[in-house]
Amino acid sequence: MRSLLYLAILTTVVVFAMVSFNIFHNYITSKISEDVSIEIAPITPVFNKDALENVRQRKEIVVDLKTASPEALPKATPFKRIEEKLATSSGVLELQNEEL
Repeated sequence: MRSLLYLAILTTVVVFAMVSFNIFHNYITSKISEDVSIEIAPITPVFNKDALENVRQRKEIVVDLKTASPEALPKATPFKRIEEKLATSSGVLELQNEEL
C-alpha cells in the first residue's frame, strides 16, 4: 500500500514538472518580433449582412453528368497552312507550304 502511495506521488510530481517545463518552453520560444507585430492588423468585427443575404438567395444549380450539352462537345478545328521560307545553298529564299 505504501509503495502505491510513493508511486502516485512520484507520478504526480513528474507530470506537474513536465507540464511546467512545457509551459515555460512555449512562453520563452513563442515571441513575436517587433517587425511582425507592426504588420499584424486586427480583424474588424463588422460582418457584411448584405453579402450573406445574396449568398442565401443564389439558385441551386443541378448538374447532370450523364448527358452532354452541345456546348460541351468538342469542335473540329481546321488545319492551318504554315508557310516557311527556306534558304537554298545559293542564298535564295524559297517558299515552302506544309499541311499539318
